[in-house]
Amino acid sequence: MATIKLKFNLTDEDFEAIMDMAGYGISYWARSMEPARRGYTIVDSMKTTLETGERVRIKKTITRASTERAVVQLFTERTLNSYYMSAIDNLVHNHCCADVGSDIADAITQQACFGKVIYG
Repeated sequence: MATIKLKFNLTDEDFEAIMDMAGYGISYWARSMEPARRGYTIVDSMKTTLETGERVRIKKTITRASTERAVVQLFTERTLNSYYMSAIDNLVHNHCCADVGSDIADAITQQACFGKVIYG
């Protein structure tokens, strides 16, 4: 089996554009999204049950690097529909985030926060 190495670098400008769009797209599941020192802190509005039984809100800081990893995961795993994948493909192949609207930014943010797209 052949292995392909993918090199993808998300620019600061593209990261900011994606997070700007995410601010609109994640509002149905995120309690808040605030600027942080190196990115944005997102608080999930749904409480997650830990192994101990405790219910907590997930709070995660999303950085440019974690967003970059999320885009690469979505690109390689190809779990999203063709509409989403065309924007991800354009971002990876052409370094262009123009097709990343609030819905696609939402999927990228979920991937960065949770390791997968968990909300519709």
